[in-house]
Amino acid sequence: MKKISLRKKAEETIKARGNKYASLSSEQLQLLVHELQVHEIELELQNEALRETQEALESSRMQIELSRNRYVDLYDFSPLAYLTIDATGKIIEANLSTEKLLGMTRNALLKKSLTHFMRREEADHLYLGLQEIKERGSLELRMHRNDDTSFYGHLEILSIPGEGNEKQYRVALQDITQRKQAEENLQIAARIFETSPAGITITDADGNIIRTNRAFTTVTGYSQKEVIGKNSRLLKSDRQDKQFYQKMWQKLTESGIWEGEICNRRKNGELYIEWLSITTLRGRDNKVSHHIGSFYDITLRKRNEEKVQYLAHFDSLTGLPNRTLFNDELSRRVARTAQNHQHLALLYLDFDHFKEINDELGHPEGDHFLQNAAQRIKQCMRPSDLLARLSGDEFCIIVSALDDQSLVLHVVSQITEKIVEALRFPMELEGGTVTQSVSIGIAIYPQDAEKIADLVKYADLAMYEAKQQEGGAYIFFSREMNRNLMHQLNLKKDLKSAFKSDEFFLCYQPQIDFQGRIRGFEALLRWKHPKKGILRPSSFIDVLEAMDLINDIGQWALRTACAQASRWRQQGLKDFKVAVNLSPHQLMKDTLPSVIDKALHDNGLDGKYLELEITESLMIKDPSRAARLLEEITGQGIEIALDDFGTGYSSLIYLRRFPIKTIKIDQSFVRDITRDENDAILVKTIISMGKNLGMHIVAEGVETEAQKDFLRKNSCEILQGHYYAKPMPEEAINQWIAERQTWPE
Repeated sequence: MKKISLRKKAEETIKARGNKYASLSSEQLQLLVHELQVHEIELELQNEALRETQEALESSRMQIELSRNRYVDLYDFSPLAYLTIDATGKIIEANLSTEKLLGMTRNALLKKSLTHFMRREEADHLYLGLQEIKERGSLELRMHRNDDTSFYGHLEILSIPGEGNEKQYRVALQDITQRKQAEENLQIAARIFETSPAGITITDADGNIIRTNRAFTTVTGYSQKEVIGKNSRLLKSDRQDKQFYQKMWQKLTESGIWEGEICNRRKNGELYIEWLSITTLRGRDNKVSHHIGSFYDITLRKRNEEKVQYLAHFDSLTGLPNRTLFNDELSRRVARTAQNHQHLALLYLDFDHFKEINDELGHPEGDHFLQNAAQRIKQCMRPSDLLARLSGDEFCIIVSALDDQSLVLHVVSQITEKIVEALRFPMELEGGTVTQSVSIGIAIYPQDAEKIADLVKYADLAMYEAKQQEGGAYIFFSREMNRNLMHQLNLKKDLKSAFKSDEFFLCYQPQIDFQGRIRGFEALLRWKHPKKGILRPSSFIDVLEAMDLINDIGQWALRTACAQASRWRQQGLKDFKVAVNLSPHQLMKDTLPSVIDKALHDNGLDGKYLELEITESLMIKDPSRAARLLEEITGQGIEIALDDFGTGYSSLIYLRRFPIKTIKIDQSFVRDITRDENDAILVKTIISMGKNLGMHIVAEGVETEAQKDFLRKNSCEILQGHYYAKPMPEEAINQWIAERQTWPE
């Protein structure tokens, strides 16, 4: 910009304006010139800034042009195909690599849609993919070039704004055919590897596992994750000696292949037999790089070969020796015992009421019980003893090599006591919890018999003698057993005369709540034997149930208890029930409802004063029939109580299936509630469960204040036991009622 002298400009300005500045003094003129100088400097600075801005703009324009040219070069000459498409797939622009990939010039491409290079279904995938992509996305589609040669295309897609509101997409297109083919080949190889019926392991040169397949896991139990990096020695069973493996590796070194049968161990410790083939792989340096092992589990085949022989001598359910092997082994051991002048004991075992398990829970659960029971029995024996299953629930144990009679008694008693105790412990089955007892008969060689047939016969006889006990008993054979049999016959005879002679009577034991109120009485049968005195049912009930008299005695007890309840009601006693026990034989009689109805009617008694006590074992013989009869009985206002709760087979089943109103906790659980934590927890659980089901809870066998306090604390509403009163006959219980004014708290 051309500079103009400030003074000259000032002078020209003064002349131009005439006299306007003529009157200015010299000082005023100097001030005016100073101001003009300042403005001149400002103008020069502004001109300089404007010039720099123009230079920067020119430089920026050149940079932009250079960048655009570089972008065009990068875009056009990129090895990757780039193109821009609209929402319909129409190609808006494309680079040179796109021309090469699709086999069509750029001008021709701009007249096409990208779907032109796809089949119909792939075009649909493209349209759908474009709709779903918001910012970025990718697709893999089958495509074809202009010459119809096909390829796999990988599309990286970027959504960009187009003209107006229409979307456009930047697409990077790559031919991934080789990669897809490689992937497919790998997938096929992997699928073959994984689905091969043969177990396969790949190890390094040192035998460390690199990879396994699914069949390997199926056979060994080890997942691939568990064995990677571990040596294949992990599977060794130690059934093959060191020499076996030396020969294996020698063969592999010489020929690169080994085949043979080998015993290995699964993850769970189980042994299995496999047919194994090992191939050695070598690298370019001829050094061993890998070993590939392929094997088949042939355990089943080997077992099948042995099964015929096995089944001929062993029980298929329990795996124990069967009757054939038992007889052979007994003969052999008896011969050896005689030769060594020793003793031998034969134990004959039979489970008490096993048929009830089969009937109630089903034969599969019965089989499960026998299997578990056999294992428990084996744990109670010496290693040298032999346990065999003869049939059903009958088992025999041979206890041999006993030097003298005292040792016989000691060893056999020890074994039998362990067995009885082991089987007393509850067993969990799918159908419920089972508590089972076993009866054991014992015969000794040569004291009881020298012939094998007699030895088995006497052990069997002793077992039946043991069954006459309350369960869980064992008895040595003796010549006195005949006398015991005679006793049973005499007992039957006495029972017949006892009923005719009115030797039976009822005792009553009160049931008390925590407010001291009488809630009921349990009627208990007693026999006043002319020679033996007062007998409890446990000493004769089994014989009585085996006789037709059980129904007559049961009806008599029902009538007698109803008559007593009627008298108490007339004397002013209120809100009570008399509980009468029913036998299995009574419950199986269709006439039972009418018998009960007559006993109530004859005594003018309402059904609400009567309670019938049943046990679980009473119902399991014919549950459907029992349920029907009980429903009919409860229709008369009578309530049903389940006695000895928890000691049977499937208590919870009956609580749901039968019209039970009261649960009686068995005295065996109450006895130790203050000393045994398990019994305490069990009783608490029964009380809580019963209350949740809306049932009354009665605890039997309460004898101490500590027991009473425990039950009271845990909300058991009714107690029965010697703490309050023992069972008493009619005269004594009436006096007890009259004299008792207050009740223990």
